[in-house]
Amino acid sequence: MHGPFGVEQSTSADAASETGKETAPLLGAIGRNAAMLNSSAPVERLAKILKPTAAGLAVQSGVASQQAVKLSVKHEGWYRVEQADLAAAGISGNADPQKLQLFVDGQEIAILVTTSGSAVGKGSQAPSVAWDGIEFYGIGIDSAFTDSHVYWLVAGSQNGLRINIVPSTGGTPAPASFPFAVERRDKVVYFPSLQNGGAEKFFGPLIYNAQPADQSLSLQHIATTGLATVDVSLQGYTDAAHSVTVLLNGSELGIVQFTGLAKGTAQYSVPQSSLLEGSNQVQLISPAGFSDISMVEYVRMTYQHTSTADGNALRFPATGGQQATIAGFTSAAVRVVDITNAGSPQEVTASVVPDGAEYSATVTVPGAGARTLLAFAVDQKKTPASVVANQPSSWQSPKNGANYVAVTRKDLVDSFQLLIKQRKNQGLKVSVVDIEDVYDEFSFGNKTPQALKDFFAYTKSSWKIAPRFALLAGDATYDPKNYTGAGDNDVVPTKLVETAFSETATDDWLVDFNGDQVPDIAIGRLPVRTAGETAALAEKIVRYDWSEANRRVVLVADQNEGYDFETADTQLQALLPATLSITDIRRGQVGDPNTRTQLLDALNLGAKLVNYYGHGSTLVWTSASILTAADAASLANTDRLALFDAMTCFNGFFHDVSIDSLGEALLKSPGGAIAVWASTGMTDPGGQVQMNEEAIRQLFSGAGLTIGEVTARAKAATGNPDVRRTWVLLGDPATKLK
Repeated sequence: MHGPFGVEQSTSADAASETGKETAPLLGAIGRNAAMLNSSAPVERLAKILKPTAAGLAVQSGVASQQAVKLSVKHEGWYRVEQADLAAAGISGNADPQKLQLFVDGQEIAILVTTSGSAVGKGSQAPSVAWDGIEFYGIGIDSAFTDSHVYWLVAGSQNGLRINIVPSTGGTPAPASFPFAVERRDKVVYFPSLQNGGAEKFFGPLIYNAQPADQSLSLQHIATTGLATVDVSLQGYTDAAHSVTVLLNGSELGIVQFTGLAKGTAQYSVPQSSLLEGSNQVQLISPAGFSDISMVEYVRMTYQHTSTADGNALRFPATGGQQATIAGFTSAAVRVVDITNAGSPQEVTASVVPDGAEYSATVTVPGAGARTLLAFAVDQKKTPASVVANQPSSWQSPKNGANYVAVTRKDLVDSFQLLIKQRKNQGLKVSVVDIEDVYDEFSFGNKTPQALKDFFAYTKSSWKIAPRFALLAGDATYDPKNYTGAGDNDVVPTKLVETAFSETATDDWLVDFNGDQVPDIAIGRLPVRTAGETAALAEKIVRYDWSEANRRVVLVADQNEGYDFETADTQLQALLPATLSITDIRRGQVGDPNTRTQLLDALNLGAKLVNYYGHGSTLVWTSASILTAADAASLANTDRLALFDAMTCFNGFFHDVSIDSLGEALLKSPGGAIAVWASTGMTDPGGQVQMNEEAIRQLFSGAGLTIGEVTARAKAATGNPDVRRTWVLLGDPATKLK
């Protein structure tokens, strides 16, 4: 991805003189240090990102348009929110407790409302009394885009659903142990070239060259008899045969054999007596050598767990009518909840008695058939990851309408007001939309790029004025859950898609409503993360609108390696109006030093358009680096900005977690570009040339189209779906070329 690279033999003296190289990690060590920081955890119940139904969206629209409190849940458990925290987020203690309602994914779920720690209205509606908090059963979410599942509390107009209490009476004894699963699933290595149907591409550490990948699993309260299972799932990293030996606590279990970029899975049965209370070490070892490299997807242990609480809490299966006893609590304040139906749990009366120095709780399992219960001491109540006030919104109303829709994060809105004012002065009707409102109304508050697509589709079909331009005012990353630790920089998400070569970003997907890889609204992105970046870029765009027209064009062609770039350059030149002054730079004719010198001189003079045909990567043009991201900051054409058409690979890779691509650097610098049209991925040149020639025709057709309209229409000129999808416009789609 960060090539092109070459390999050459160096002398030991050369190696010694190149300081820093000796500090680079070995391939087999990639991800290992980070993986050591992770740990195993019980397998939890998780919600899926739901495809909203019309009924669900109608419910959510009503919730999101009023005063509400958003509660973010990351893990399964019993949650309590104090009234003081709810009041700080907008729901007063004077609210009628009977009318408090909790929603998740467009459905109301049952809750408890408490006063002085006791429930109000368990089993029936109670009179309106003072209340001090709410309690509910919550679960996290299984999503590549977020680890927060959003619950919504409102003071509604009707009585809310409440959790009932079920009495315990008799029953046959439940088994003394039950199957319990613990899993290790590290996310430390990003593997974008994997074709896995769009699933997440973060995995655990590499298994390489006989270096053990250690995956410890922590087990508690292991039953003395029975069998456990060890499940291993591996992901091929090299296109070769893989043979991975699996050991548990030093004893070999077997060998996982698979080929290429497929998955390798295995399940082993082991006696409970081979397990250790606490840490159990699973080691994964490949043969010595350089071809067999794979990664850990997960290691899971399912073992027989005694009916003893782990840290004062335990989720366990049982059968309706049985009498289950859970021991090991350090407090007599123990509660048990039947959570079989996550949206309608019921509390079960528990009999808590001393059990030596600890306590045990006994309940009769309600209902019939397989049930799931959660027993916990009151000190194990969880608190939501965040408790925040909803900002009411109503973007689902067809009364809305705008030619120009800008989506951003709330903290960046003030920073680009100069640009918004400019577009309004130019006659555009503008709507500025908080990305959180998009999630709130179109995906129940849960972060996903699908919500953004559904929002734009709604604006196109239902607003009284349909958008002509869509501006994404914020950066995105391939790591929206921050596995890499680079920070929460997924401001306005993009869509990650699999191309022929690798996973990469496509903004056009967000406004492609018929699936032809051609945007139905002209779209562009300002890849900003801070208020300072946003304000500077907004000012740059406005300043460009007031600048004088430029008649210079700079054409750059790489030497003909793998493709005839010079012929493509000649063909493009023929499409330009004769009134333009053209500087044509061909690397194959003038050599690397002269190409770089001539190019930088031409860029500093300023141009209307800069077009490049050739090889490149995230930070450079050509393997000779005739233009680099580092050059952008020193370009002197602040009053003569250019549109850069970069017909090469990866120059538009704006979603990197830690660096700015060449396209971003050119856009964010004081000089450089007013907009950059570049690819986030790798594609063949033929389709690029077809598309680019159509863009040039549209730019100089006299139709007065904006840069965004030109780049959107040009996509139809090529049948290559990867070229269509991966070219993004970094800049404002409403900008007109000067």
